[in-house]
Amino acid sequence: SNDSDQKNKNLKKNMTLTIFLKTTILWFAIALVAIINGIFRESILTPYLGETVAVPVSGVILSIIIFTIIYLSIHIFGKNKYPESE
Repeated sequence: SNDSDQKNKNLKKNMTLTIFLKTTILWFAIALVAIINGIFRESILTPYLGETVAVPVSGVILSIIIFTIIYLSIHIFGKNKYPESE
């Protein structure tokens, strides 16, 4: 039983670390996309559309990209990825 408890504790620690690493990587990917979106807005959208239009267009573009990133990465956090330990 003690051996089983220790294995469960180790599994939970590994799961926590894995989830932390995955979410950190995901967060940095989103931050990088946001920076690239800002550069795109300032260098391309604003000169052609003006700031009044470029800012909301950029916001919509960023929202779509973030939604897509999250949607495509949901499987790495799937329900069956970390089954409950008994």
